Amino acid sequence: EKPKPERIYSDVDTANRVAKIATMVTAEPEKHVKMIEDLSHVYMSSKNTLRIRKLAMLTEMQLYCDITPGYSIRSLTEAETAQKVSKDVALVRNFEQSLLASYKRSLERMKILAKKIDAKVLKTKNKRKDKKKQRIDKAEGTEKAEDQPETHSSADDSSLAITAFHSLCTWLSTLSHFNESQSLASFLVRYLDHRSELVREKISEALSDIMSNAHLVSGQSLQTVIMSVKTIADLASKRGSSLRPSTIRPLLSLKLHALQSMDFDSDRKQLRDIKGRRSKKDFKKQESANLDAELEKDLEEFEAKASPEEQAAAKRQILTHCSLTYFRILSAVAIEKHQ
Repeated sequence: EKPKPERIYSDVDTANRVAKIATMVTAEPEKHVKMIEDLSHVYMSSKNTLRIRKLAMLTEMQLYCDITPGYSIRSLTEAETAQKVSKDVALVRNFEQSLLASYKRSLERMKILAKKIDAKVLKTKNKRKDKKKQRIDKAEGTEKAEDQPETHSSADDSSLAITAFHSLCTWLSTLSHFNESQSLASFLVRYLDHRSELVREKISEALSDIMSNAHLVSGQSLQTVIMSVKTIADLASKRGSSLRPSTIRPLLSLKLHALQSMDFDSDRKQLRDIKGRRSKKDFKKQESANLDAELEKDLEEFEAKASPEEQAAAKRQILTHCSLTYFRILSAVAIEKHQ
């Protein structure tokens, strides 16, 4: 059956609207960052076609990758919010806080869609239960009228879930330095042992990507790696030898020897160079004093995160959780042999 012309025109209009949002946000992210939220109205609505919903999801994914800064955003305190700042600083603050709030909401929506990966299986199980109940009711003479069919397709839910996992995995590998990356990693690791091979491979690839750079990163990115390794160790404790190889494969990407000599001098120097260039550029402006103070504060926070003590602590945690994973699997195998 051919699609109705009205639906085709509607899809074209919606696709044009998605493209317009992407163009405006990319051109002036500080001004139009809140427009990203409009994409959620497209992919969360079952009235739109599957193709259009996926288009909106992937557009949102790429927009966050393109406009998100290379540092985590700190939520402002009440005192900082009430403080009077220059126009430039206020613009940056407004952009950062709006971006962070939108990203958090987008993450939650993507997680909701990703959890529907088992919608088809659950629907099949429910159908079997319903048929069994109908047979019992028929035998007892208490058969009820059949329920009306659902308006949405479980196959569509599963397809959207795959796209949601793709978006989440892309955010993890691209935005591991950004806010909420630890909770994102924890969420994805729980699906490393999922029945869907496609889901397992996407997550395994994303985790391998961030773990292969564990000896080169600091701060939020390094904490995300630690959270990932810890969650894998917890999975090993719960499931033991029944874990699929994809669950522990990301651990092979860790360069454990390089973790012994983690050095962030180049990163510190790079941030100082950025501070110097921006300070020189804006020095002649009256507002540059506030901007310089903000940069200095960010620099101090960065240097604190990259301290040798925290480097050593991170190394110990990663090695500890890797060892726990190894011994928990060995212990599970030994227990099974003696049963």
